[in-house]
Amino acid sequence: MMKTTSDLENLNNLNRILTQARKSPFYAERLKDAPRKLSNLKDIELLPFTTKQDLRNCYNRTHNKQTFFLLSAMVLLSIAMNSYSLSAGS
Repeated sequence: MMKTTSDLENLNNLNRILTQARKSPFYAERLKDAPRKLSNLKDIELLPFTTKQDLRNCYNRTHNKQTFFLLSAMVLLSIAMNSYSLSAGS
């Protein structure tokens, strides 16, 4: 259940980011088992997190700066989602 307009905005933003991320071969593979669209902010827990080592491995394989920067943005999203999960649980 959405608590505020801000929650709804956050959910919409997350869904837009996930749609964009799925255009990356790296995230298309990582998100294949994740929901296509989050229905509430608690669904964040269903998304895989990206580690620093994941980024290193991808960058070393591709040397593609566009992919690397997209992955970096997704790591920041992962951190934000993890922070939300922790604060929502308290």
